[in-house]
Amino acid sequence: MKITVTRLKTLLQTTASLSYVKKVEIVSPKLLPDISNTMVPYIGIAPVSSSETWIAQKKQSTMSVEIYAVIFLVQQENAIIGDSVKKGILEIVEDIDVAVRGNFLSSGGVRYLSKPIEIVGIDYVVSGYGDNFYLLVASINLQCVKLFDITLTT
Repeated sequence: MKITVTRLKTLLQTTASLSYVKKVEIVSPKLLPDISNTMVPYIGIAPVSSSETWIAQKKQSTMSVEIYAVIFLVQQENAIIGDSVKKGILEIVEDIDVAVRGNFLSSGGVRYLSKPIEIVGIDYVVSGYGDNFYLLVASINLQCVKLFDITLTT
């Protein structure tokens, strides 16, 4: 899981179409840190769960990761669809989608994942952040799969 979330962080930090994002960091699931004006648009990456199953003579590790895209909600329509100055949450999610969908989190030409990243679902919520101050958060649920060999001992 550590390699998965750190490679996702690097991917999101280095993707040119996300260069407008002010901060990308690894966070706890469902718990965002204090976010200031200077940090938005913001992306948090959280490890959620990991499970293993046997596939033929190999183990399959399925890792669930959430990406949180965060912006301030000032004017509802602009926060959702954006305007000529700032991207809305739907545009940010689309940029993240383009960066991660189908990615194998390769390094040095070697694939880390056995299957490309799959986006399982996207949820949107509004969170109170003070007096008449709100955050609009998109929670992007990813599934990452890695097959690995197991040496059996008796």
